[in-house]
Amino acid sequence: MCLTKDTQVGNLFLAAETTLDLGFHTLYVDSARHDLDGTVLNEGEIVWAQPLTVIVIR
Repeated sequence: MCLTKDTQVGNLFLAAETTLDLGFHTLYVDSARHDLDGTVLNEGEIVWAQPLTVIVIR
């Protein structure tokens, strides 16, 4: 897969034999950072969502 513009996705998983070409773009991922098994090529950036704090009041 090759990005052609900055893109936002809900989550990102790459299988071991998968290649993601950032094409010098930014990929925004709306989930917590985790390891990717595949390969990421070309300069660009993956911006992961910041961990959220949940406060429960009973």
